[in-house]
Amino acid sequence: MQHVGRSLVHFLLNELPASQTKIGHIRIADKFLVTETARTIYVEPEMLKAMQEGRVEHIQANLNIQSTAEKMFEGPNGIKYDYVFDLSGEGIVNHMLPAQVLLERTTKLTGLLAKIASKKGVKAYIRDTPPFWLSKAGETNYSENFMVEQGQGAETARAYYYYEAERAAAINETLPLVILRSANVFGPHQYHGTVTPRIALGEVYAHLKEPFRLLWSADLRLHTLHSRDWCRGAWKAAEWMSSRSREEANKIAGESLPYIKPKDVGKIGEVVDKSKSAENASIENICLPEKTPIAPVFNLADQDDMTQGKILDVIGKVFDIQTGFTNAAINAWAKLNLNSVVDEANEKHTEAVAEIYPNQDPPIRYTPHTCYLGTQDLAQKAEALDPTKAEKILGWKAKEKFDEDTVKEVIQSFKDAGAWLTR
Repeated sequence: MQHVGRSLVHFLLNELPASQTKIGHIRIADKFLVTETARTIYVEPEMLKAMQEGRVEHIQANLNIQSTAEKMFEGPNGIKYDYVFDLSGEGIVNHMLPAQVLLERTTKLTGLLAKIASKKGVKAYIRDTPPFWLSKAGETNYSENFMVEQGQGAETARAYYYYEAERAAAINETLPLVILRSANVFGPHQYHGTVTPRIALGEVYAHLKEPFRLLWSADLRLHTLHSRDWCRGAWKAAEWMSSRSREEANKIAGESLPYIKPKDVGKIGEVVDKSKSAENASIENICLPEKTPIAPVFNLADQDDMTQGKILDVIGKVFDIQTGFTNAAINAWAKLNLNSVVDEANEKHTEAVAEIYPNQDPPIRYTPHTCYLGTQDLAQKAEALDPTKAEKILGWKAKEKFDEDTVKEVIQSFKDAGAWLTR
């Protein structure tokens, strides 16, 4: 529920085309507790209402336990699930998780769920990968085989273990799998990611009465995707996959997923610990490095080729503030000392939020929003996806744009939920 799960539930209940079959049952299986009286994750009133709908069931579950995961595929009254949307994995909120956590709770978890789904005979299994694999600032928008063409390993543990999760799912050759690689998702009730904190910072700089400036330059690409468009794309992928075999789907849209060694094995580790003997190395629910599975892969992004400059322009207009970019001296310093530059900026933002918080009327007890931007969010790296393949094969095309109207809609959804700090 930290990623696009909430948006998907709203879409399935309210926004499917009239020609589509009505959804019979939705099961949300997550690690978070959500009840009427207690919860371990923020849930807005609109989502709580949706969860009380008779067709929606939420179960708190540790999906890393195989027996528990298997039960999640057994619906009430013998219901058999047709579509599975795998949004599992750690690191959506916390960028700096240990490699072992990402291995167990992202790569191996996906491998386990995919293996079970394959046995249960689901019609479509959609695995989403956020834009953690970054490219150099000057490179062109990357296609679905970008990692293979690039020939360079992941720079971060998140990127490495999420790619390995794709491989762990793909190794199940009979699984009706589609892998989606999404751009930076924003939209109503999307509290986390790369874009939403930038929107929240618009309010902060309006309070400070200072220009909102980011590192690097206006042309650094940061592709976006509205949550409704992600849901449309995921549904299109499920419908497409359910009408053909995995073998046929691979022939149409398959991509090879070879093992790609991370840039810094010492920091990131590997899915198989080669320091251990073969007998002691844990290889369950992963794809071994010598294997190269094939699976359908589609990029999802809007067509606006969004950049930092375009995003800041929109935020500036919404909040009536000046925006821009840091000068060459600061950029040069940031290249050598990014951690200290980011820490200084986050400290400033935290102090501003502390000034705004007591002035809320009515008071806000808690907000899931953060103005925190990590070093990975502010690195001089592009997040740029080419969605042409999804347009041609799935017939999907983004309808929404990152503009003043959609940003205002996003902010209003936060205000309606009582989760937006206003200066």
